[in-house]
Amino acid sequence: RVAQLLNVKAGDNVLETCFGLGYVTRALLNHGATVTSIEREEGVIELGKYNPWTADVLNKIQLIVGKAEDVVPQLTQQFDKIVHDPPRFSHAQILYSRKFYKNLIRVSTSNTLLYHYVGYPLHYRRNFMKEVKKRLEDSGWRVIKEWKKGHALIAQRA
Repeated sequence: RVAQLLNVKAGDNVLETCFGLGYVTRALLNHGATVTSIEREEGVIELGKYNPWTADVLNKIQLIVGKAEDVVPQLTQQFDKIVHDPPRFSHAQILYSRKFYKNLIRVSTSNTLLYHYVGYPLHYRRNFMKEVKKRLEDSGWRVIKEWKKGHALIAQRA
């Protein structure tokens, strides 16, 4: 669904900030994208090698091992699409920060679309989606869709 929401097509240069087990990566590749993915946990990458649904994607992408907050500022490429599916906020607050979102702006083209999985926080009294939307917009993104069912935001570089 992520690739469809971002209208990923052949030739798109996509940055995926958190590889995980590679399911989203598989969908991006199936749509013809060139993928650069970041993953901080080598153990997760190792698990991905044994996952029959995604084991072969590792040979088809540029995978950078490291923390997204350290890797993204060093990237020089420009990306057409960005998939940001970070761990939950309590585990990776920096990946929900204005500073990180501004670094994503720096590696984006003028028409870049961003898929940001926000999740459903454990703090039910907070409107976390609204808070993330505000930080994105303060950082130079324009939120064009709130996919509440999928707990995600779609934004475009403003």
